Amino acid sequence: MDELAATRVLVVAEHADLAARVGEVLRAAAQGTEVFLEEATSLTDAARRLVGGPAPDVLLLDLDLSEMAAATAVTVLVGVPAAPPVIAIATSVTDAGRAAVAAGASDVVDRAELRQSDRLWRSIMMTIERHRRRLQFEEQGTQLVRATTQLAHLA
Repeated sequence: MDELAATRVLVVAEHADLAARVGEVLRAAAQGTEVFLEEATSLTDAARRLVGGPAPDVLLLDLDLSEMAAATAVTVLVGVPAAPPVIAIATSVTDAGRAAVAAGASDVVDRAELRQSDRLWRSIMMTIERHRRRLQFEEQGTQLVRATTQLAHLA
């Protein structure tokens, strides 16, 4: 896995204390990688940032948002065109966490695990790498289809 020189993280949380804690954890764990942390306090704000600004590499979603159910929130965010992968942050990994993964979240991190800075950072790095590989495979598949179509026209 290639180490990233910089990582853009969008934290979607109603409470600024969670975003601040995530920022502290990431700065402690991301040795040698610059972390650009953005905050959104609602799903609407997050969607606006995803569409209108530089795309984050990963989105951290607080499952305790009061706007809607966790799985619905994940579905909304992963449905935004060119959405980054989503990692859910849960009070505990319960049915809501499992539902978030079923809806498209790449991982769920328990809030208690935020004290273990390596756990969150490892989840972010692995999630970004899986996402990059998936995009590469999709591009290779597109190129293969194009090449096959061109060969079929030549025959």
